[in-house]
Amino acid sequence: MSLPWLSILFLGPLLAALLVALAPVRWARWFAAASMGGSLLAAGAALLAFVPTGERFQLIERMPWVPMLGIDYFLA
Repeated sequence: MSLPWLSILFLGPLLAALLVALAPVRWARWFAAASMGGSLLAAGAALLAFVPTGERFQLIERMPWVPMLGIDYFLA
C-alpha cells in the first residue's frame, strides 16, 4: 500500500496554513516556504506514482467517514 498522496496534497496545505497563522511572525515565512516545498515534493511523488497507460482513475483513496449516513471520504 502506498502513501495517500492525494490526501497529503489536499490536507497538507490546509494544515500548513494553520501552522503559519499560529507561528510567530519571524518563523511564518520559513514555515510557508517549507510547506510549499513539501507540497511540491508530494505532487512530484504523486506524478511518479501515476501510470499513464494504466487505469483511468489511479491513486484512489476511500474511507468511511459517517457510516450510518453512508458518507465516505473519497478522492481519485
